[in-house]
Amino acid sequence: MNSPTCTNQQKRKNIIIFGCGDSGLATFNRIKTIRRINIIGFTDNNPNKWDNILMEKPVLPVHVALDGRADLILIASEWHEEIYNQLIRLQIDPKLIKVVPTRIRRANSFGKGPRLQLAESVLIELSIFFKNRSIKYYLHGGTLLGAVREKRLLPWDYDLDVLIDPLHKDNLEDIASDFARHLEEKTGHSVNIEPHFYTGNWDEMPQKTPSSLFLLCIDSANKCQIPLDLYKTVDHNEKYVWSLEDQIFHAPKTQFKTGAKINFLNQDFMVPAEFKEFLTTLYGDWSKPIKNWDPKFAKNGATSL
Repeated sequence: MNSPTCTNQQKRKNIIIFGCGDSGLATFNRIKTIRRINIIGFTDNNPNKWDNILMEKPVLPVHVALDGRADLILIASEWHEEIYNQLIRLQIDPKLIKVVPTRIRRANSFGKGPRLQLAESVLIELSIFFKNRSIKYYLHGGTLLGAVREKRLLPWDYDLDVLIDPLHKDNLEDIASDFARHLEEKTGHSVNIEPHFYTGNWDEMPQKTPSSLFLLCIDSANKCQIPLDLYKTVDHNEKYVWSLEDQIFHAPKTQFKTGAKINFLNQDFMVPAEFKEFLTTLYGDWSKPIKNWDPKFAKNGATSL
């Protein structure tokens, strides 16, 4: 069965981001390339931030931001419960309010300090854990790109991306739980696991079990946190398919084969056998750094399988 048809003719939604802190910036950076939305500005309960410019967008006073110009208000703040209740008291339709998921609003870039060190340690422990349990996986997205092109985690990236082979598609939750215990016992880091379910219309992607798991890895000092995304892949029509919320993504099965290994961070990591072709599937010309990428194989979450 084919996945949903692309609806490019739909009107773009005007978005207001409620929150001008790190969560607001992380949300803006994550969604700004989505073609079906138009970010018209920010707002915040701190009046000192009003009438400024943030990420080339205006920071509107709350009463201006809520005057009906927005089709959707995204709450990007750790105070999301209080802000949600505030909006309800102001008689904003609940259908126009959405709390940004934890995996996005806490997604600050690695940089070069403690967050980068935490990301590297989590990835190293993941390699050890998977190897000891014969779990087949592939580095994915920006994590793979950094390892191949620059031999480092990209400092402007914000999460670790891993595809889990279809061999283990029924064991994703067990794998995540076991790794969380491994990381806590080995390093003292803690892990919060958040399941995500496919919400689209493609029947081949299970909807009753998580299609991906978001692991928020928090260092032992409780100062840094790193998101790790584990994606379930499905083998369908000579393609490996995975999803994020309502979007379907895929790459030819021939690019994966039995996998390959690359040395990165002094560890062996599994990658697609044709990892250069896979990166081309993801990014097009991946040889030059582009910090704001737009997946070329499944724009707007619509693709034919």
